[in-house]
Amino acid sequence: MTSRSLIFAAILSILACSSRQLTIDGDRSDAGPSGVDASDAGPGDVTASDVGTGDAGNDAGTVRQPLCDGIEHLRVAVAYVGGGPGARGSTVLSENGYALLAIDGACAYWIAGGWGEEPSGTELPVRTGKLSDADARVLEDALQLGDIDAPGGACASAAAPDAPGRLILTKMTDVICERPLMSAAASMAFNATWTTFASVAPRLWKDGAPVEGPIHVSAVPGSAGPASFTVYPWPLALPLAGFVLDSSDWSKRGVSRLVDDPDAARQLRVLRDQYLRDRSAQPGRFGDGLLVTDQSTTAVIYMRDAIPYEDERGLLQF
Repeated sequence: MTSRSLIFAAILSILACSSRQLTIDGDRSDAGPSGVDASDAGPGDVTASDVGTGDAGNDAGTVRQPLCDGIEHLRVAVAYVGGGPGARGSTVLSENGYALLAIDGACAYWIAGGWGEEPSGTELPVRTGKLSDADARVLEDALQLGDIDAPGGACASAAAPDAPGRLILTKMTDVICERPLMSAAASMAFNATWTTFASVAPRLWKDGAPVEGPIHVSAVPGSAGPASFTVYPWPLALPLAGFVLDSSDWSKRGVSRLVDDPDAARQLRVLRDQYLRDRSAQPGRFGDGLLVTDQSTTAVIYMRDAIPYEDERGLLQF
């Protein structure tokens, strides 16, 4: 089956404010404007498929497709990106963006922490739910991105490479801009769309239920640290050493290990929930992440719930 994923590899490390057209690979006769073919995608790249805001931004008079078209394929994703490097090995938490909100054609959504006032949102469980008819209409109306679909300097590079940015991702358009050096109309369109999604997201997070199923895990070597630090027993029969990343992979995307055994995934979520409760009650007993040991290996681990529409590396796929 032909791979379909959107390319945004440089987003998390370089954070250039850019606007570009992306395309669908060759098994679609109605592919969009020329872009990056999935066969040319390299490490850290994501490709596109049947998702988006319809044909908004194409020729005048084109009928826009609905956000919820009744088909189970990814329609739109919005997220924060950038902001500088995180703790070593923690890229799994943010490789698809911080506070990701993804919506498919069946009006199902998946949302990561970070949209509200919850602390350390990237380590919280991903939640899922169903958009109400009212929310679907509001978000669909907000996807008026026609003015910023076209490339050509709509956004300029940010002065600081590690500056945080905002991402709006659809089938045809991958738009990122925190310092919108674009036309007034394009800036207004981007900000209006983002503001609408950001205003709805905290409620979607609150109303959603924690996801079940597979979970991504990355680990880096750790030590017991100060005597006051909490070290948890590794709950799985699988050796902890098998989850520890090579140092060359500490900052890479798409290198986590997927745990898809239901019982093992459940045990990891129980461990994460306990860690989050303990850290909230006594933050001084914790360092950069969840410290675990199986007596042979001690490591800091990071976990992110898998959601539909990820490729084999755990990266968002349209």
